Amino acid sequence: GSRRIDGITPDDDNAKYINSPETSVYHKGENLYGLFTSREHIRKEGFAYLVEGYTALLALVQAGIHNAVASLGTALTEFQAMLIGRFAKRVVILYDSDSAGISAAIRASDIFTLAGLEAEVVKLPPGEDPDSILQANDAEYLHNILSDKLSFVDFRIRSEGFENGMGQMERIRSARGLLGTIKSITDPLRRDILLQELSTQIGIRRESLEQAMSEIRVRKPAEENGRNVTLKFSGDAIPERDL
Repeated sequence: GSRRIDGITPDDDNAKYINSPETSVYHKGENLYGLFTSREHIRKEGFAYLVEGYTALLALVQAGIHNAVASLGTALTEFQAMLIGRFAKRVVILYDSDSAGISAAIRASDIFTLAGLEAEVVKLPPGEDPDSILQANDAEYLHNILSDKLSFVDFRIRSEGFENGMGQMERIRSARGLLGTIKSITDPLRRDILLQELSTQIGIRRESLEQAMSEIRVRKPAEENGRNVTLKFSGDAIPERDL
């Protein structure tokens, strides 16, 4: 995979990232870029940063931040969430600040929450990513931005525009969008904490939220792609199989 470089990539190529396709032997949804070198740092720090691409991760390393991993050109999968969960139970999502990045962060925060991890999100300045921030500023400036984290609930309701004020219907829609995820959480203590935070943040009584949540069907785990391909070897291909 790669990403565009202004002044080198042709102007008519608008893609920011270019990624290779899935193959029979390489499932991107089952791997995380940088995990091999960052896993011990993740254990030590107690959390992992999740970024969108290779360049963003390398920018964090340049800034002295080594507990980071990147998804590999695909939307985050449940398998990747569980992979991070082997090393830490808290994740800070650090995606681009454009609409696509915010949508991806919403989906990723849902996946981590359902996987039993605590998800937080850093909202970067508009139009910025870790690499562009580091090119224009020093590492301390980037560290200061990363220190301003939003909780899962806070990020979700802000992404719905709640921080700019909402009418009754908007508040109800925002609450219902979160309740589906909260109800699907199997740990009753985590479910209770998130429900209380949602009640406090959005100004709807806890009892009303519980009533609305009881009417929501529990989500079924999403089926991951990439596991339905089986490699078959003939009898004369044993060396290839072993390799």
